[in-house]
Amino acid sequence: LDLLSGGGDGEIKVWKVKAGQPVHYGTCRIPRVTKRSSKPLIKALDTFPASDEVVVGTDKCDIWKIELERSGKDLVLKEGKLAHKSRQLVVKGHADYLRGLDAHPTKDFLMASACKSDRVYIWNCKAKEEVAFASFPGEQAVACAFSSDGHRLAVGTVAGKVFILSDAAQTPEQEEGGWAGELFPLRASQTQAARMPIRDCVSEISELRYSPNNKMLAVASHDQMIDIYNAVGDSYVRLARCKGHSSTVLHVDWSTNSRVLQSTCSARELLYWDTWWGYDDDNLGAQPRRRIGLQNIEDQRDGRWASWSCTLGFNVMGIYPEGYGTDDINMVARSPCHRFLAAADDRGGVILYNFPSIVDRQKHYWYAGHSSFVENVKWIKAPMPSAKNPTGGPQLLCSAGGADRAIFQWKLVVDVEPPEAAAGGASGAAITAASPEPKRLTALSSPSFIEQRATLAEQSALIQQQEEELESLKRRLARHEAKRTASRAPLDPVAEPDAPAEAPSASHEAVS
Repeated sequence: LDLLSGGGDGEIKVWKVKAGQPVHYGTCRIPRVTKRSSKPLIKALDTFPASDEVVVGTDKCDIWKIELERSGKDLVLKEGKLAHKSRQLVVKGHADYLRGLDAHPTKDFLMASACKSDRVYIWNCKAKEEVAFASFPGEQAVACAFSSDGHRLAVGTVAGKVFILSDAAQTPEQEEGGWAGELFPLRASQTQAARMPIRDCVSEISELRYSPNNKMLAVASHDQMIDIYNAVGDSYVRLARCKGHSSTVLHVDWSTNSRVLQSTCSARELLYWDTWWGYDDDNLGAQPRRRIGLQNIEDQRDGRWASWSCTLGFNVMGIYPEGYGTDDINMVARSPCHRFLAAADDRGGVILYNFPSIVDRQKHYWYAGHSSFVENVKWIKAPMPSAKNPTGGPQLLCSAGGADRAIFQWKLVVDVEPPEAAAGGASGAAITAASPEPKRLTALSSPSFIEQRATLAEQSALIQQQEEELESLKRRLARHEAKRTASRAPLDPVAEPDAPAEAPSASHEAVS
């Protein structure tokens, strides 16, 4: 009879029971991820019935499957250690609270995640596997963001530091570069920056966002401020510090022209900031007065935004279902086609809306799965429609589950009624014609606008009806008041009756 045990030393020990006493037989280790990483601690252990396969769970949320080698009835020992036929990492997990999530802007199905640990991972969502990682010894990464061209990845930590990762080859191990293998943060000697990492914040980094023109990086923190850095040439010189929020800044979004930044905080404030500083381009002629970092008080109702993650604003004012407060929605993400909006809530759910969502208690779909607060959602870039692939790739959405340390992958399926069925013709099974040419989806032709326009038209008609009823009531009230006034008017004076005629005196003679 073999007994297995695992502990904090990262070893799996096999024991033989002889004469009622356990006797140590051999040891097997779980490998370290890198030479610099700590030993994985054994947290769970099980075996497949009637086999030599062992399943091991570690403190890093990794699951390993090890097949031990057996000769006859005994396990094989090599140099005092248990021999194994195979050792496979079945599930790669996150070691702590998971909040950081971002999708690569140019490569299909590529995504980065940052949990509250010293590791950042790059994932292939299609293959569902890890393709690259970076280590930050002594740090806890909590936020990450790809640059607009996809060549840089900014990572924020609990201590307020910002590291920059590059897809360029920096070591002999990275022969071709790219987001693969082990990545290393940029050092000051490799950039124009005076020091790396960036250390201007003293509190936890809450959000990172590169500008669409890739010239600036916005860093939001628990310091209640937003720092804007010059990302040209990897200089990362701070251009401005945006001050005005009264609480932790949670979300930031750039305008499509990179001249305005919108941000929200946990105090339910929505602020706008000027971010254009001329970019030192001589072709632009005379440069305007530098207003970068100052609040923008102009009307932004016609503003166009490169992304939408803020939980406040006109376009998302209908995202709160009945019973939800503004702090129950942790993150929103607009789809690449601008038709849909995904939201992460505090009830372990992912919510799907049409975009924009401006109707009170907008209709939505709610999906369960996470066992903790959902902290982040991001749409993953998919292949565009082409002649060989008319429908393009599947539109995927990834959600980060906070304390459950899990990333869920969702596939967007849009139910479209076949044209023949809609026209009362043949059923969908009889359709053999080629798929129509793919059309570019725009917000102006999306079903959300059609539905919301119809809802607004109904509300306008109801308001007009109520106004007409109110006018009718006013007229009736006026007539009623007129009648009451007339009934209370004083009557005309009536002449007093004549005094009665005196009776004839006795001295008068009677008339015969």
